[in-house]
Amino acid sequence: MNRSIILMVALGSATAAAPVHAQTAPGQSPAASVPDRPGVVYADRTRTTATVEAVDKDKRTVTLKVAAEYIDAVAIFVRKSDAPPAAGQTMKVTVAPKGEKPAGMVVDTIEVTARVEAIDPATRTVTLRGPDGGTKTSKVDERVQRLDEVKPGDEVVVRHTEALAIAVSR
Repeated sequence: MNRSIILMVALGSATAAAPVHAQTAPGQSPAASVPDRPGVVYADRTRTTATVEAVDKDKRTVTLKVAAEYIDAVAIFVRKSDAPPAAGQTMKVTVAPKGEKPAGMVVDTIEVTARVEAIDPATRTVTLRGPDGGTKTSKVDERVQRLDEVKPGDEVVVRHTEALAIAVSR
């Protein structure tokens, strides 16, 4: 089974969808490079359809076997910044307007930034200072391109987004 990839990114109170084109075999984690800065995007999308099992008009309920689309994406990239490391979370919930077919979507994004304290492109290791003030040295995945452009003082951003959409169709 091939999977197409969509990265849902929450920006403040707005949500934007940025397509990342890649295909993977079952069981593999898809990845794509971030084109304008050092980094990488990992994303997975699962889609399933449903069958209506029962409708109770009086209680206004519909029983479905299952119907959902789930997207799980992680974007890691580097940017210049004078701001201290930080962490934050945004959530957006939408539902179909009254009178339309039932539908809804929840997008939850957690973003953590850390400052690059030291980096060794030859050994592909980086030391980061997180929002709590602590440091951690880690190996950088081979899929991260342009690592030689990362310098101490740069900011590493890790953005994890989960989205779930449910809709009724005929």
